[in-house]
Amino acid sequence: YTGTYQYVIEGAKTWIHSDRHNDWSCIVYLHPDPIDNSGTSFYKHKETGSISYWDTDAGEEIEKDGDRPDAWVKTDVVADRFNRAILFRGDLWHKADEYFGKDLESGRLFQTFFFDEEK
Repeated sequence: YTGTYQYVIEGAKTWIHSDRHNDWSCIVYLHPDPIDNSGTSFYKHKETGSISYWDTDAGEEIEKDGDRPDAWVKTDVVADRFNRAILFRGDLWHKADEYFGKDLESGRLFQTFFFDEEK
């Protein structure tokens, strides 16, 4: 679903995950006035020290901890700002931060892209 527009509203579920099936992930933030703490955060798995799905043989097991915030350490944050594009390795552990709004007009609006390098 590369190039798709997406929106989420307050109360929607978010979890730590990777986009490991793609070499690169891109998010373009499109809400003109996002709330603070609504960007994207990156994580390191406490038990293994893993920062990406592929840096260990345990990626599939680590992914099961995606719903357990206590299993992770936040390593970086990119703020949600209108028309900002962020590009990062798809295998990095990450999650969207706070969701906001009640509907399409007021919710977190963004566009996602996924890319692979020619091999």
